[in-house]
Amino acid sequence: MTAERESASGQLARRAARTERITRLYQQRHRLLLAAGLFVCVAVSLAAWVWASPGSSPARTAGSKLVSSELDAVLQQLRSRLSQTSVAHVVPKSLTAERCERELPAVLADRASPVFRSAVLLAEHFEIASLAPLLRAAMPAFDAETNHLLVRALERLQPWSGEDLKDLLKSEAPGVAEAALWVCRLRTDAPQPQEIASPLSASEPEVRAAALETLPAELTAEWGNFLAAQLQWIPTNQAGETLQALARCPQSPAIERLLYERLVDHSAPCDQVLTALAQSGRPLTRASAVLAIVTDASRSVATRARALYCLERTGAAVDPATLSSIWPEHPALDYFAARQLLLAGKPAGVQLLVRILDSSAEDEPGQRLVAEARIGARQLLAHLTDTSPFGDPGVWREWANSMPAPTIQSLPAPRVDLNAAHPAR
Repeated sequence: MTAERESASGQLARRAARTERITRLYQQRHRLLLAAGLFVCVAVSLAAWVWASPGSSPARTAGSKLVSSELDAVLQQLRSRLSQTSVAHVVPKSLTAERCERELPAVLADRASPVFRSAVLLAEHFEIASLAPLLRAAMPAFDAETNHLLVRALERLQPWSGEDLKDLLKSEAPGVAEAALWVCRLRTDAPQPQEIASPLSASEPEVRAAALETLPAELTAEWGNFLAAQLQWIPTNQAGETLQALARCPQSPAIERLLYERLVDHSAPCDQVLTALAQSGRPLTRASAVLAIVTDASRSVATRARALYCLERTGAAVDPATLSSIWPEHPALDYFAARQLLLAGKPAGVQLLVRILDSSAEDEPGQRLVAEARIGARQLLAHLTDTSPFGDPGVWREWANSMPAPTIQSLPAPRVDLNAAHPAR
């Protein structure tokens, strides 16, 4: 009996020890789960705090946390380019200038906000001059479109001073100088001509085009002297607009030398001068130099076509036999030669148009000269015969065989885009 009682006591002791071990394991597991849960809660809280911190999320800037829901809706709608062209139709009558003046500063303080430009448009729309300092502080922005918008809005809210405009014209930030030139075109107290002309040599073609547009249509001899002096410092690939401006000036031996000496070049300078002379529309003092380019088979087709168009635009008299026998033949050359023959009332002009339609020439890589010449020939034949450009070429050929002498005072604009054409032999 004693042995049995000792055996039972041992079993009870072993069971108690096992129960204690299991209990400790459950307690350890419980503590681990609590620690993991606490860690997750802290991590979520930190993430939420970071997400909600000022300036860390576009949603905070654009959303209703900083502006009212109505203003936010208008700002979002003005992100559309279509809405930006008609701000007055987008803004509801219930949205007042006072509310915008109170709420827009929070948006204008963040140039990276997706509704920053919308806020600038609203500030300009309501003419809130008190927001002008915020707009000035935002310049220059990251892109040309935003800078253009800022310069224009500030001109309306707090007009730029003459010194300000000088600085803007010298700016290399995208879009700033171009927008400043727009302002100059509206002002009677614009900066001196030298400041306006300096962007003519800018590296961005948009700025150079804007500068050329800002200059007066007729320039004085003083302008000619200034531009001639400036031209020697301008890289060749950026001189086109300066040459066009120079062609507007009263011609002098010095200016003529600068222009015509470039015609002997077989690259960009020659094309730039031909374009400049054509744009001026003035009679050529050395038409023979331009005609020599037309008949020079070593020149590119695009350059020879520019020379033909220059002769047309300046009203130069050219022997019809020369125009009808340009070699080697090319549809683009036939097209511009035909235009001059038609203005002179010569039947050979019609014959050249039909020859373009029958030509088997093909465009070289990167060009559209042949295709555009065919379209232009159809347009002119339809214009002469009062038919459709999509008509039957057989009708035009039959009409051309009758050797008509066209009587025409003016021609449609050329369909061949010489500015987009790459030089071709």
